[in-house]
Amino acid sequence: MTLPESVAIGGLAVSFVGSMVTVIGFMYRMTKDVSEIKKQVTNDLQHIAEVEDVKRGRVYERLDEVKKVQDEKFVMKEMCVMQHSLLHSDIAELKADVKVLLKRDGG
Repeated sequence: MTLPESVAIGGLAVSFVGSMVTVIGFMYRMTKDVSEIKKQVTNDLQHIAEVEDVKRGRVYERLDEVKKVQDEKFVMKEMCVMQHSLLHSDIAELKADVKVLLKRDGG
């Protein structure tokens, strides 16, 4: 092998090794970048989840407030039915008593 041939082969070898180092460096850099992107996305998702949990919690607080106001203002249907039936029987008794009093009084 002559000197020019060995220089050419050596140049190709150095060029090949250089391009391999470049490819390996590029892959290493991409791996680090992907890792950083993954960390950032994970942090963003965690932050979004925390914000959404706070918002969801506020919605439930507001629903509880509305329920409390409704419990204070309104009466259950069963309670109304019971009160109306008791009032109905009381009024019937009063009517009967008034009729008896009127008959005694001559009216």
